[in-house]
Amino acid sequence: MSAVVRRNCSTQGAELLHQPDLLNYFGDKLKEMTEYDTPVLKNIRGALGQVRPLIDTGDRPISPDSVKKVNAITSKLDGEIFTR
Repeated sequence: MSAVVRRNCSTQGAELLHQPDLLNYFGDKLKEMTEYDTPVLKNIRGALGQVRPLIDTGDRPISPDSVKKVNAITSKLDGEIFTR
């Protein structure tokens, strides 16, 4: 989604990335998966931590720079997941 928002960056489009509750949900689920403590899961947890402050902006809109950073983080992670 971040790639689509980045290509057509607008305040309204960037709001699609404003999903801190979803990040928290996935972060909690990953913490519960201790039996699968693999490097890729560690990297996913780390990426969630990097993305959280970029999208959890409260009432402020997500900036175009934050959209670019989210896209860079998630693209790198996608590449790692798909090469595993």
